[in-house]
Amino acid sequence: MTKLIGEELLSKLKETEDLGKSDQARACGYFEVLEDGSQRINFMDFYAAVSDARSPGDISESDGENQIDALPAEWRALTEDQRIKRLTSEKVDTEILSIFSRIDEYKYAVALSENTPVHILDQLQEEGDYFVSQALIMRCLPFEIRCLDESDICALIQLGSIQDAALAKLSAANSWDIREAVASAPNASKATLIIVLADKDPRIQEIAARKLISDDLRELSSEELAKRIVGGKIENELVDIVLKSGDWKVRFAAHLASEGEHTDLLLDTEQAFAYRCFDALNRDGDLILGDDQKLIILRSGSAGDEEYTITLEKMMLDEDGDPEDYEQISYYDNSLDAVASAIRDYLANDGMIEDIENSLPS
Repeated sequence: MTKLIGEELLSKLKETEDLGKSDQARACGYFEVLEDGSQRINFMDFYAAVSDARSPGDISESDGENQIDALPAEWRALTEDQRIKRLTSEKVDTEILSIFSRIDEYKYAVALSENTPVHILDQLQEEGDYFVSQALIMRCLPFEIRCLDESDICALIQLGSIQDAALAKLSAANSWDIREAVASAPNASKATLIIVLADKDPRIQEIAARKLISDDLRELSSEELAKRIVGGKIENELVDIVLKSGDWKVRFAAHLASEGEHTDLLLDTEQAFAYRCFDALNRDGDLILGDDQKLIILRSGSAGDEEYTITLEKMMLDEDGDPEDYEQISYYDNSLDAVASAIRDYLANDGMIEDIENSLPS
């Protein structure tokens, strides 16, 4: 597979933004197949290509060459891969690190390097590059671990091999896979799990929340939990955690309670269905409800976004009667009332309620 670069790479990153960095790198072609059939991700090449694509004019090719010319002969004689390997496996002189910190292709490796001085790390932090920021967080790990492939680091986290203090720092990682592993870590403390509860992704919040609630609550079904919430039988200080631990039924019950509706929990009403759709749209990025060959309710943005848009769109056919493109019919904000309105408009445009229901996450 060809390694993507430039605009093609940025487009693929946008398309796969909900994936972990290992899967993104693989989707963009930055991997090699080993003799045993397994795959090794080329993270350094991947991060360098992304950096180049995002800031093509920051450092010109001649500027990079000038920086390389300032290196001792032994470093100039190396290939880029060899330089990166040395930066991430040896104690490198700080003057050498300073030179490499000014070249985009090497900033990720400098951020991981054992001997990088604080002032260079601060400089890299201020630059705010997505992947370099990830490397700076990884510095909480022992040197021999931080340069491993992301999948190997996740495996160590899930085995309980990473100390809780490091887990708390890793909970701020850009990588979804690492944050998910932290939430699942068998040795994650209550304090760390509480930090994870504030994660931007509801799926990660749910993992942490289910570990924080008591065994008796964890054993209840979502409907039983929902009934307890409607009945006011969950302690106030636990409600927020319980909401993140359950499915839409639990959050619907909390919505009813907040509206003062302490009644029987009815899950087969139009109100309940609208809330179920609203909850799914709140939690999943780029969610499509309905029949994607005819009529859809489309949610744009990423999972966990507080603000996003909803559109009702109809499939347009070409002259041969084949699907060609979508035409926007209506536009909505991300409120419960707006979602209920979108459902009514969907049905008014000959949409089927079953198509919406079948496309909802289980």
